[in-house]
Amino acid sequence: VYKRQLTWSVQALDTSIQTSGNSSEDHVADFVWTFTSGSETKTGKATHTLRCSDYAPICSFDDVRLHMPGLSTTDHQWVESMIEAFTQRVEMETGRKLRRATVTEYFSPVRGQRSLRVSRYPIEAVTSIKESSDADFSDVDAVDADAYEFLSAGDKGLITLHTRSFQHLGSGSVQIVYTGGLLRTDSGGATWAPPDLRNAAVRQIVYQIQRRNMLGVTGETVSGASVSLLAEQDLLEDVRRVIELY
Repeated sequence: VYKRQLTWSVQALDTSIQTSGNSSEDHVADFVWTFTSGSETKTGKATHTLRCSDYAPICSFDDVRLHMPGLSTTDHQWVESMIEAFTQRVEMETGRKLRRATVTEYFSPVRGQRSLRVSRYPIEAVTSIKESSDADFSDVDAVDADAYEFLSAGDKGLITLHTRSFQHLGSGSVQIVYTGGLLRTDSGGATWAPPDLRNAAVRQIVYQIQRRNMLGVTGETVSGASVSLLAEQDLLEDVRRVIELY
């Protein structure tokens, strides 16, 4: 039996999100090879799936381990998956994308609508706003930068026209290219979240870890006596209050 080892040097484009707006994607790598068996040439194939996500985590494994010193490094991947799940939950609860990024979004304004809310905020900069009746923005002039503003309500994700409404031109008739988001990643790859949201994430994840062996358990019998335990909570109350602020 002959064995050969394959080393795959993963490149940045292998894990980059390919479809704008996707929070995660499965990227599939197929490795195909040929070999000779006797007088025959045969083909082998192996498939590997990479789960690629565009989340900026609200907290880190080290944040969680600081509150649980006994947490093993072997739990690293598991804890990170919990952090990603919590980040996704916050996005669902708040209706906003947290990671700071430059993105293109499309809108279908109704008659008389002067303001549009983007999904990533606070808004840092607006590159362009275009309106088109056929959703083809390639040859459309951008709305003049003096005709709209976002500074007064950019922390709420709102972009407002000064003197008129957005044109009512049908589905996907407005294109906005902008930069915004709550969670920022520095040059070293570290993500910075507001302290209250970061602490809420840590508390929720520590709570889930502490109860991982007690899922669904609300009471126990000790020496013949029944002991009631705290009812299992979806989100801790203080954590929910912090999420509601965003």
